[in-house]
Amino acid sequence: MVAKKPGNSDAELPQCVARRISDRQVLNVINRWLKTPAEERDENGKRRMAGGKRSRCGAPQGGVISPLLANPYMNRFLNYCRQKGKGGAFRAIIVNRAGDFVILSRGGAAEALEFTARTMARSGLTLNREKTKLVKAAQERFDFLGYTFGPHRFKSFQARTAIGIWGLLRRARAWHG
Repeated sequence: MVAKKPGNSDAELPQCVARRISDRQVLNVINRWLKTPAEERDENGKRRMAGGKRSRCGAPQGGVISPLLANPYMNRFLNYCRQKGKGGAFRAIIVNRAGDFVILSRGGAAEALEFTARTMARSGLTLNREKTKLVKAAQERFDFLGYTFGPHRFKSFQARTAIGIWGLLRRARAWHG
């Protein structure tokens, strides 16, 4: 999950979206959405309003429009990774859906994470540190898009399986051609 750095101007986001959407009414709705306040809860559970007309850091985390607005940035990131040949260098596949992504790597995970953070920072984005972590998927579980991937223990026998991970990899290869 990525977030816009506070203080960065949102001038680039509407321009990026406008390259793909020509309908002025739709662009107007998106611009209004960016300026709509959202209710958030702080670490103590206290409610507060965030965003609004003075907002300079994009759509609120978890906002309905966030996945749509993340697509132009993710598209740039994925194209840059392809151009630089990072999939092969990190022995990795990137799977992204609805503004979230997971990098499945066989040995270059730490380097892939550092590259991702650096590349996102150049676009004025930051990785959500609460949701960003390195896991050994054959030994640890992780959640992605509401599903849990990783080893599972079955009560009928004590076997570990990574079927969920390999299923995700198969789907990723199918999606990426």
